[in-house]
Amino acid sequence: MPQTERFSTIGLPPSERLPFWNRVGTEVYRDQVVVTPRSGTVFGGVLLHRSYGGVSITQVTTAPATVQGEPYSSVARESEHAALMLQDAGTTDNLLNGHAMRLQPGMVAVSLRRQPYTISFDETTRCIILKVATDRLIARIGDPSGSPVIAIIPLMAWMFPSNAGAAASGPVWPKPDIEQ
Repeated sequence: MPQTERFSTIGLPPSERLPFWNRVGTEVYRDQVVVTPRSGTVFGGVLLHRSYGGVSITQVTTAPATVQGEPYSSVARESEHAALMLQDAGTTDNLLNGHAMRLQPGMVAVSLRRQPYTISFDETTRCIILKVATDRLIARIGDPSGSPVIAIIPLMAWMFPSNAGAAASGPVWPKPDIEQ
């Protein structure tokens, strides 16, 4: 059975948090990841990651920052993956291969190819990322657009309620919390 890996800046001295986080991001995502915290904030983050063969799921909670990712050119073509990114808490501004999008809680972005990206946010956010081999996904659903970014999909509130918009009778996800 796969084990969940947990990476956290909790307990690290502030001077060690960012180098640790950038190294973890680079190892988990197999991209060169550089995080720049927002001025005046103490950076912190928690990442949970689990792999099931060709599928992985990651939950990332992080303090306000800008994240830049650049795929390694040396990664083999067969490692191409599709990423479904659910914005669970907080709002992010995303730039993915020239496509700008704002993700609010309950929205999903889908990318079929590894490409450079920038994600910026001014509040603590939580994102859940599901990755699957692109060829497996296309075999199941076809290639709906030929575009590297398929869509931003607002999910139904009863399926993935946000803290701000959840129905009174439905569950409410906890706000993201990072101990400083």
